Amino acid sequence: YYPYKDSIQFFDQLTQRLFEEKIFDSLPPAVDTAVIRKGILKYQAIRKLKTTGRINEATVRNLNDTNWERYKRIALSLDKYRLMPDTMPTTYVWVNIPSFYLKVVDSDTVAMDSKVIVGATATRTPELHSDISNFITYPQWTVPYSIVFKEMLPAIQKDVAYLDKQNLMVVDKNDSVLDPYTIKWEKLSKKRFPYQIRQREGDDNSLGVLKFNFRNKYAVYLHDTNARWMFSKTGRALSHGCVRVQDWRDLAHFLVRNDTIKYSTDTLASWIVRQEKHVVSGFKKVPLFIRYFTCEGSDGRVKFYDDIYGEDKILTERYFSKYIN
Repeated sequence: YYPYKDSIQFFDQLTQRLFEEKIFDSLPPAVDTAVIRKGILKYQAIRKLKTTGRINEATVRNLNDTNWERYKRIALSLDKYRLMPDTMPTTYVWVNIPSFYLKVVDSDTVAMDSKVIVGATATRTPELHSDISNFITYPQWTVPYSIVFKEMLPAIQKDVAYLDKQNLMVVDKNDSVLDPYTIKWEKLSKKRFPYQIRQREGDDNSLGVLKFNFRNKYAVYLHDTNARWMFSKTGRALSHGCVRVQDWRDLAHFLVRNDTIKYSTDTLASWIVRQEKHVVSGFKKVPLFIRYFTCEGSDGRVKFYDDIYGEDKILTERYFSKYIN
C-alpha cells in the first residue's frame, strides 16, 4: 500500500510485482534503485501512465490491480449485497460513494443518473438508508459545529471580515442576527460557543440553489453546489460529507413527476430565476440508499472503483489475511 511504512518490505513487494509483470527477467538480488527505476519507467510506459521512474499512488494502484485483488473486491461486494434487503423498493435513489455517481431506479429501469461529489477522506460521506421527503430552493446553510470549530472559528479570530467574505451571519439562541464585530471572538472556543453560523441563501451558498432533505443523524444532504466546476474532476471525494448532485434539476423534476400541474418544469425554473425560496413536499417519499461498493455490475461487465476510504483494505486484512501472501 502507498504511502508505505516499511521501505524494505515495500520494495521487496514492488520488485516481486514487476517480476510477475515480466518487467524483470529475474528478481534483483538486492534493492538496486537504478534497476528499480528502469523497471518502473518500463512498467509506466506499458501501462500508459505518466513516466516518472518514481513510485507514486497511480503506479501502485495499477500494480495492485491483479486478478486476485479483483477477486477479493468482488467477494467483499457480494457479501455487502447479501446484507441489502431481499427486495428493493420499486423506486429508489442509489448513491455508490466510490463510483461518484447517483442513479434513480424506477421499476427496474434507470430513470436518471448524475455525477456526484462525496465526502473527502477526512470528512467521509456516511452509508445510510432514509427517505427523501422534500426539497428546498435557495436554502440557508446552518454550518455544523464540526466545521465551525475546525475551520471557521480560527479564521474568524484572525479576521472577522471572513464572515462577510463567505456570506455568513451569526445567530443567537433567539434566532436573532448579531453584529459579528460586537462579539469577543478571542474568548470563544469549542467549550463556549453560544451561537450558530449560517450562510445566507444565494448562488454562492455552499448548498447551491437547491437542497434535498432526508432524516439522518449525520446532518448530511443531497444538494447543488456553488463550486460546480468540481464535477469535471475524475476523483470527486471533495466535500465535508454531503453529496453534491450535478443534475439536481433532473432529480427534483423526477420527485414531482406525478404532479406536473402544480410543479411543472417551468415552475421550478422560474423560482430559480427569481431566487425564490420554496419548500416542495407532498410527493411520495423516495427511499435513498447511500452505499460503499468498490465494484458493481454494469452492462454485463464488472466495473471497479478506487477504495477511496480504505474500507475494502480493512475488510481484506480481516477476512483474507492468511491468503494475502
